[in-house]
Amino acid sequence: MLLNMDPNLVCIGGDENQDLIEALVSIRDEPANVVEHISRMRNHKDEYLSIRQLDRQPNFSSLARDFRAARFVYLNHTCFNGLYRVNSRGEFNVPFGNRKVELSDVVARINETSARLREKLLIAGSENLIRGDFHRLLDNAKRGDFYYLDPPYSEISTRSSFTGYTAAGFSKGNHFSLLDWMAHARESGVRVLLSNSYRESLVSYAKALDLQVEKHVIRRSIAASANKRGNAEEVLIANY
Repeated sequence: MLLNMDPNLVCIGGDENQDLIEALVSIRDEPANVVEHISRMRNHKDEYLSIRQLDRQPNFSSLARDFRAARFVYLNHTCFNGLYRVNSRGEFNVPFGNRKVELSDVVARINETSARLREKLLIAGSENLIRGDFHRLLDNAKRGDFYYLDPPYSEISTRSSFTGYTAAGFSKGNHFSLLDWMAHARESGVRVLLSNSYRESLVSYAKALDLQVEKHVIRRSIAASANKRGNAEEVLIANY
C-alpha cells in the first residue's frame, strides 16, 4: 500500500515488527549493500537452515543492519510460501520452501523498492518508516489523515490462527480496540480502512459501532497442502 500511493502525497508506514522496519530502512538507504549480501546466499536447504538459525545467536542484534536486511529478504523468498512467522522468543521458524527463486528478480525488486521509499522520504521531509505498536502509530492522527490498517488476521479457526507475526502476538482484544479507535477517529475527521479475515463477532462489533463492512471472497494460498488452499472470506471495514 505504501509503495503504491501517489508519490506526491506525504505517506508514512509503520509496523510493530522490528525486523521488517529495519529491513525496509536498510533497503531504502543502502540497497547496494543488501544486494551484495544476498548475492552470496544460495537457495539451498542447508544454507537456509544455517541463515535462519542466526537469530538464535546472542550476537544477532549486533550484526550489520544491511546483512540482517538481506537475511530478512532471503528468508522471505526461500521459506515455505513466503510466510513470516516467529515463535514466542521471536525466532523465525518457517521451514525451507524449496522454491525456484531468480536472484535477478529479487535484486530488481530491492532496487525498485529503494527508489520508491527514497522518493517518499523526500516528500515526507522526515522519517517515513516507524517501528511501534498500533497505539504509538495512531496517536498522532489528525483531521484529514487517511489510515490503512492491516493487522495480523483474526482467528479463523482453532487450527489456523495466525498469531506469530511478532513474539507477543496480536490478541483478540487488540482487534476490537482497533475498531473502537476507528469509531473515535471518525469523530475527529480521520478516515480509516481496515482489512481482516471474516469473523462474525468482529463484523457484529464493527456494525454496532456504525462502521461500514464489505465481505470479499479471496483465494487462500497459505496451507500445508494444495488441496486445503481454497476460498476464504475477508472483510474491509471503514469508518467513512
